[in-house]
Amino acid sequence: MHWIKGFLFALWLWPAVGQAQLLEVEQVIFGMDCAPCAHAMERRLQQLEGVDSVRVSLNEGRAWLWLHPDNRLTLQMIRQAIWDAGFAAREAVVRVQGELVSSQDSWLLHLPSGQVFRLAFPEEELPQPGMVELWGMVPSGREADRLQVLRVVAQKT
Repeated sequence: MHWIKGFLFALWLWPAVGQAQLLEVEQVIFGMDCAPCAHAMERRLQQLEGVDSVRVSLNEGRAWLWLHPDNRLTLQMIRQAIWDAGFAAREAVVRVQGELVSSQDSWLLHLPSGQVFRLAFPEEELPQPGMVELWGMVPSGREADRLQVLRVVAQKT
């Protein structure tokens, strides 16, 4: 009986692990004005489950995060950690993998973490549905679910 529960748990987990997620994040952070602030921000981001490594630059006002291949982090979780530290999370550049689907007149990128991005592609890059890896820019504020595609790295239809 225990092996059945274990099998069902593994089956439930299998489609999401390693399939689609944030891979790298370059997040603009506003409000860091001292070296101890940047160091504390780096430590806080490093504590997020799924983070491989972090670098925070006080001079550039940015954090770079490299994530585990099977992480479940969302950009909202990263931004929440920044807001909780007393800073403002602005726009971010992300490398992400996900399932690209057409929905009415728009494109959506679904991640197993539950995060969904509305995509804007350059006119010359017409996508095909399927798994995709891409770089994109996510604005801050109300359009934080919108991802402006900068470059498609790989696509499997």
